[in-house]
Amino acid sequence: MEDALAFVSSIAAMAAFVAFIAWIINMANREIAQRNAAWMAFAARHGFTFVPTSGPWYAKKPARIEGRVGTVPINIDTYLVSNGKTSTMYTRLSSAAMQPMPLDARVYKETIFGAIGDLLGAQDVTVGDAQFDKECVVKATREDLVRQWLHQPLRAAVMAFFVGPHARNGTLQYRQGEIVLSWLGGEKQDEALCAAVSIAVEAAGFRGVEQGAFR
Repeated sequence: MEDALAFVSSIAAMAAFVAFIAWIINMANREIAQRNAAWMAFAARHGFTFVPTSGPWYAKKPARIEGRVGTVPINIDTYLVSNGKTSTMYTRLSSAAMQPMPLDARVYKETIFGAIGDLLGAQDVTVGDAQFDKECVVKATREDLVRQWLHQPLRAAVMAFFVGPHARNGTLQYRQGEIVLSWLGGEKQDEALCAAVSIAVEAAGFRGVEQGAFR
């Protein structure tokens, strides 16, 4: 009798575990479907292209948004950072400067997330904007160049993204003309995606760019 009860208990425990895993997978799939729908709508509204997930299961490429604002390339995707037994998702917007500078820089709100991976040999820089210097940390290898790069429209876009009512926890990075804005979570909100694109447009340099809704 005891053996039978133990067997039934083990089967019940296994069934509960399988049900829990199925629930997690279902929630993850629902989250992906919601994000894909939001990204497709965002891409359609702004003349970008939504590219769905592709590739085999062992080397899948995540869904992404591709396009241009004037001459500024825009690429939005997600990536995972392993934390041992779990992983954390980030959204990433990549672009490229119209006139690359020999500069490595990182801009972030004063948080643990932003402090991770500070640039080797970089130093704290103040740009002369009291509110921006209070809210954001700037690390750069060239003070003169980073102050030029962080012109007023870019500072305003960064503040709106990092400090505004829909503030996101992330980092803006410039590496020899490559621009990457990454932030915590799989973004689905149109306002945040628009704000991220605005940063990319300003970070790439606005000369010759038809900025439209992203200025």
